[in-house]
Amino acid sequence: MAEESLTPPAQKEHEAPEFQSIEVDPEGDFYLLLSDRELRVSSKVLAWASSVFKAQFGPHFAEGRLLSDTNPERIPFLEDDPEAMTVLCNVIHHRPAYPPAGQEVEFLEKLSVACDYYDCFTALSPWASVQLGALIGSGNTSHDARIFLLTYLFDDYHGFMHVTKRMVYIPYRAGGTATTHFISPTPYGLSEEAQGRLPPNLIRTLLTKELQLKIRLLKGLEDIFEPFFRRRPEELWDRPGPAPQELPMHSNQFASVCNNKRVANICKDLAEHRLFPITHFLNEDDLGWLLYKVKRLHGNFRRLLGGGITFADWEGYIHCWECDANPMYSVHHLRVEIKGAFSGLCLDCVKKGEDGASRDTNGCRIPHGKFLGIELHPVPTVPPVEW
Repeated sequence: MAEESLTPPAQKEHEAPEFQSIEVDPEGDFYLLLSDRELRVSSKVLAWASSVFKAQFGPHFAEGRLLSDTNPERIPFLEDDPEAMTVLCNVIHHRPAYPPAGQEVEFLEKLSVACDYYDCFTALSPWASVQLGALIGSGNTSHDARIFLLTYLFDDYHGFMHVTKRMVYIPYRAGGTATTHFISPTPYGLSEEAQGRLPPNLIRTLLTKELQLKIRLLKGLEDIFEPFFRRRPEELWDRPGPAPQELPMHSNQFASVCNNKRVANICKDLAEHRLFPITHFLNEDDLGWLLYKVKRLHGNFRRLLGGGITFADWEGYIHCWECDANPMYSVHHLRVEIKGAFSGLCLDCVKKGEDGASRDTNGCRIPHGKFLGIELHPVPTVPPVEW
């Protein structure tokens, strides 16, 4: 009678995985020994990709004297992550490699640590750029700050420009807005260790750009609505054309010039969209959320001032019967202007000099007309609005 196992089934499920032997290079001259697997690899191929491997497998270290095509020795790398080292060796040996499904960001972070230690970012950059491109293209913005760091480390210049633009425009909700991130020890949710792998002032440049665009939005909205708040009712009597409806004639009362809507209506609409008082909300909301609210505001003005104008022909609606002002047209174009004002940072500009001294855009892998690197401008302050 065969002996029964004394190990309960539940305990068997948690047994250590079977040790694997993977032939990355069937003619390799040593086995790279990890905690749960061994990889047969070529020291010459690894040395081409990494200055650390080149020195380690040279004549001056013990590992270099253990190499043999016929009888390869096992050289321990027990402190390295097995998954990361497997992909690293496969990519360097031009073999297929895939990150664990659903854990791409975490895996690329582990791989970046191995690449940093063994100085082989250049060899892994094309493969990592493909993985990062898939992550950026997925539309999930929750890991943008971590992807931002990875695109910098793996020299993914296309992904870097795309994700830096997205970080400025799309609401990230990672503990506050650009205003609060300036004083946060972990801006964008990046740990101090992660920040240490980036150039100084790079994150500050992104935060400054967002604040600059928010201030442009503030000034633009002020320019659009300020005439309505300044103009007094008695001024409407002097314009040619039909007389406006009767308004109280007090010097301290303001009115808009479009269809004689009271300023209170505009203030109410701005307040409902959390855009008034605007200085307060500029500090409270990020740029992406403010632009979304401006879009909603523009739609409401179509209803309020357009009098049934459809979306197809609203752009031809140049002015109301009272005046030449068209706030809904102005709000729409302000939003379009702000959305197109920043195309992202150029990785080549960033790497040309942390102090911003070199502002030459020649040789950048993505052609552009102006310097898109690290800026050392002082932090912009939100000006007061006096309406």
